[in-house]
Amino acid sequence: MGKQHWQDWINGLLGLWIFGSPWLLVHSMVTEVPVAGGILGMWNLSVVGLAVVVICAIALYRFNTLAEWINLLSGAWLVVSPLALGFSASAALTWNSVVSGSLIVIFAGWCLYDARNSRL
Repeated sequence: MGKQHWQDWINGLLGLWIFGSPWLLVHSMVTEVPVAGGILGMWNLSVVGLAVVVICAIALYRFNTLAEWINLLSGAWLVVSPLALGFSASAALTWNSVVSGSLIVIFAGWCLYDARNSRL
């Protein structure tokens, strides 16, 4: 076991939320007009959420900066994916993706910052 960062636990929980949120948010999407890319957006959230959970589990078992960089990039992808994949017309999926992705970027960046400062 390596050094654990509490931020990885938060990102792991965010990953679980992202993974399950498309099915939890589907009720709010029923009132919206069907969106081109909505299904693609739902799959995107599920796949990226699962990836974040797995990477966080790896980082918790044995911390390395590569895991944090992967999570940082995954979070950045979540922020831009509504525009890139064309599901930005779905407010529920878009806000979920942007807010969750931003938080993942912040916490992964925080871990990288802590790791860098602990070596100095």
